Amino acid sequence: MSIINDLRLLEIAWLLIICLACYASGKTIVQWFIRLETASRIEDVLFCLALGLGCLSLITLGIGIIGGLYAWVFWILLSGTILLYWGNKLKSAIGSFSCRDKSQKSKIILPPFFISLLLAIILFLIIILELVPTMTYDAMVYHLAVPAKYIQAHRIHYIPYICFSNYSMNMEMLFTIGLLLGSDTLAKFIHLMF
Repeated sequence: MSIINDLRLLEIAWLLIICLACYASGKTIVQWFIRLETASRIEDVLFCLALGLGCLSLITLGIGIIGGLYAWVFWILLSGTILLYWGNKLKSAIGSFSCRDKSQKSKIILPPFFISLLLAIILFLIIILELVPTMTYDAMVYHLAVPAKYIQAHRIHYIPYICFSNYSMNMEMLFTIGLLLGSDTLAKFIHLMF
């Protein structure tokens, strides 16, 4: 069990769940409300993920205002979003896979090996840096301190001794989810997504 704690696998799993839920909510907004067609898959993923993270930030703000900053609230919210969106996608994918013409072959375009290897090494080093405990001034005094106070009170409230807590805090709302579901490592992984 200590290897799971050392590698912070739970935080990585929560990050994946948050990404899937944010993409699902962003894709739903793009399809139903904005009615926007994206040009490529990467543009679709980036735009929908960013839109979903913005929505999650606003939802966290609303939940915090009404005093519902509990881990179980976000478990239900994230898992419900994933089940609703990805369950429908899985059903349609199974249906289209069974009806697909066997003579068609899908084409996979891979980047050059050297670029892929270089990106993998850089990503590995960044992930190692994210696993180090937080020690910077901004993170300890503001970015993680304010969400920690909100979590202690289970709501968003006025903090007179941290003057920066009066500013709008979209990132801090995402850090609140990270601290609520995991630790400062999950909050740093959420920051790494950007």
